[in-house]
Amino acid sequence: MKQLLFIFCFCLTFANGYSQKIMFGPKIGVNISQLKTTDIEQLGNSSTTLLAIKNIGSNYTGFVAGGFFRASFAGFYVQPEVMLSLKGGVFEKVYRSSVGLPPETVKVNMLGVDVPVLLGYKMLFFRTYLGPVAHFRISNLDDLKTTISQINSASNSADSAVKRAVWGYQAGIGIDILKFTIDLKYEGNLSKITSLNVGNGLTLDQSTSLWQVTVGYNIL
Repeated sequence: MKQLLFIFCFCLTFANGYSQKIMFGPKIGVNISQLKTTDIEQLGNSSTTLLAIKNIGSNYTGFVAGGFFRASFAGFYVQPEVMLSLKGGVFEKVYRSSVGLPPETVKVNMLGVDVPVLLGYKMLFFRTYLGPVAHFRISNLDDLKTTISQINSASNSADSAVKRAVWGYQAGIGIDILKFTIDLKYEGNLSKITSLNVGNGLTLDQSTSLWQVTVGYNIL
């Protein structure tokens, strides 16, 4: 978090001294995300009610809304954003035959605050950019934590396995028309949402990736 604040303050200072054009305004859009889950066919702890965890990979539709700031200079620009973002996905948990329950699909709804800092280049009305993004989780992810507790009954296993903050990257293209700014970006992961040792040298890892379409408006 301290590193992110430093980057943001640096961007503002640099923009104040050298920028040729400043843009600021709201953004809103749609996330199409997937939750990538490690396929584990045989959990190491035979005392648990679960036998396996399976990746499904279906698309999850969420929203994104917030604001952006852009400082341009000689065709290049820096653009930090603060966005409320809903992303997620699904995975399947398979119970042991002795339990007598069918496989269960778990839907993960991750609401959080995304703070990307994007560096880009603009030619005429066309833009391209990339940069790091930090995601700070707001939602409790109770269904995910319940699954982790079924795998590992230790009292703090779920809270320690599910991260509160993760890092990723964004890359995309955009166009500016009048005061509107339209973007298509891809977001990948640099760290895991969930990481849990499940025995037999296996680790349950989960991460997200997404495509995002947004429309912004410059109020300056």
